[in-house]
Amino acid sequence: MSLCARRLHTEETKPRTRIVPICQEAPSPWLNVGIFYDSETGVMYMMTRRTGVTVMVDADGKPLIYQPEE
Repeated sequence: MSLCARRLHTEETKPRTRIVPICQEAPSPWLNVGIFYDSETGVMYMMTRRTGVTVMVDADGKPLIYQPEE
């Protein structure tokens, strides 16, 4: 299952800014989640209304790097 059902960016669209949205979900009125990546480093970030912005990391604590779906 995908973290976000509605994707905002695909490989066909070129990023125009450094921070690029990947997807955004609002599963409930009080929870709005956005996933973004840095177009220069590929590092992925999650933003929520309640917690702000945080770097997404793997099980080893290393930053997740955006890799477009093929």
